[in-house]
Parts: sequence; structure tokens; C-alpha cells
Amino acid sequence: EATAYAGTKIYTCPGYRLPTEAEWEFAYRAGTSTAYYNGANNSSVCSTCSSSSKDAKLDAIGWYCANSDVTYTGCYSYSGRCIGTHPVGQKTPNAWGLYDMAGNVWEWCHDWYSSYGSSAVTDPVGTSGSYRVQRGGSWYFDASNARAAFRYYYGPGGRGINVGFRLARSVP
Repeated sequence: EATAYAGTKIYTCPGYRLPTEAEWEFAYRAGTSTAYYNGANNSSVCSTCSSSSKDAKLDAIGWYCANSDVTYTGCYSYSGRCIGTHPVGQKTPNAWGLYDMAGNVWEWCHDWYSSYGSSAVTDPVGTSGSYRVQRGGSWYFDASNARAAFRYYYGPGGRGINVGFRLARSVP
């Protein structure tokens, strides 16, 4: 039962599970401290979805609204362009070999969403709320949403064409 593994008990969950928000960001960063795992973002294009104004750092590692053009049936029409999800592994992975941590689809996290407090914490665990945390950005959102520190949230029953998940596994 999912509720039996709330809070810090999540680390004793047998088998596969959603990563905590802290685990997800740790995996994304892979030892870096910049906006993207391959460097700083270009803030001048961070909030645009124009295919003529892209963030070069993000282009190398992820799919977002400025570079997610596709040709398949069922794409999403956006300003005269057809955009959507791409197959995994087509961009550069992070230093730990993880692909698509930035963009492509939002990734569900185990934690409930709440605002961060004013004091520093290590490995916070959201234990209650109405929304679950999502991280990573997606092909439908702008570059600023694909930064390592950007947080999004959605109701636990929510579904979307730009939402997915990545599994974690506790080590007993």
C-alpha cells in the first residue's frame, strides 16, 4: 500500500518506486550545480517557444517547445508547428548516463508538493498535500521549466500527453 511508504519510509520500500523530489534532482544534476546538467541556461530565450530562438545548452540535452517539432500523426499543433514527445535517448545524457532528465516529459515524483520553507533542509520529503511534484519540463513547455531546480505540480489522478515517470529502487 502506497501510504505505508510515506515520508522517509519511502527508502525502505521494496522493489521499484517513484523517486523522491530530492533523489530526482540529485540524479538530474549528476554532480553539477548549474541550471542544466551541461551548463547555464540562456536566460534571454528561457521563456520563449519560438523555433528560431533556442537555448543551445538545452537543445543538446532535452526536448522543449522550441525544438520539439515532430512529423507523426497525433502531434500537438502549436503556432503553426507540430510538436510532441520524442523517443528516449536522442539527446546527450548527463554524466551518470541518464537520458532525458531535461524536457521530453514531466516526471512524477513521490513527494507531495508544498512550498519550500525559509530555512535550509537536506533531502526534504513532502508528506502531505493535494498535488504531486513533477520535475524536468516537457516538450510543450519553455526552456525555463527544464532547469534542474524547477518544480511543477499536478493532481495525483492527472494524466497528460506530456507526463511520464522514471523509476527508482531502494537498496535494502
